[in-house]
Amino acid sequence: MNKTEYVDCISRSLSGRVSPAVQQETISYYKEYIDSQIVKGDPEELVLANLGDPALLAKSVIASQPEVYEGEVVSDMKSDEADAQSRGFMIVVGVLLAVLLIVLLVIALLFHAALKYMPILIPVICILLMIKKLRR
Repeated sequence: MNKTEYVDCISRSLSGRVSPAVQQETISYYKEYIDSQIVKGDPEELVLANLGDPALLAKSVIASQPEVYEGEVVSDMKSDEADAQSRGFMIVVGVLLAVLLIVLLVIALLFHAALKYMPILIPVICILLMIKKLRR
C-alpha cells in the first residue's frame, strides 16, 4: 500500500461518519505527517507500517468525535445526567472537605492552647498531684 492508497482508505472510513471539516483536517494531517517522515529519510513503507491499519486509525478519529444527527450534537463527552451526577459528587466532596478542615482547625486550636499554657499547667498539675498524695 502506498501513501495515496493509505490516505484514501482513511478518507473512505471517515466518509459520512464525521464532519467534512474533520475528515479534511485528518487527511491533511496524515498526508503532511507521512511526507515529513519521508523527508527525514524513512521509507514510505516503514512510515505506513508504523502508523498501522488506516481503518483502525479512522475508527479512533470517529470515536473522538461527538455523534451528530442532522446537524445537531446528539451525545457529547458527558450527557446532562452525567453532569448532574458529577455536580452532586462534587458537592459531597466539598462538604466532606469542609468538615475535615473544621475538625483539623479545632485540633490545631486545642494544641495551640495547650502549648501556650503548658508552662503554667505543668506546675499546677504537679502541685495538685502532690496535694492529692498528701491527703491519702
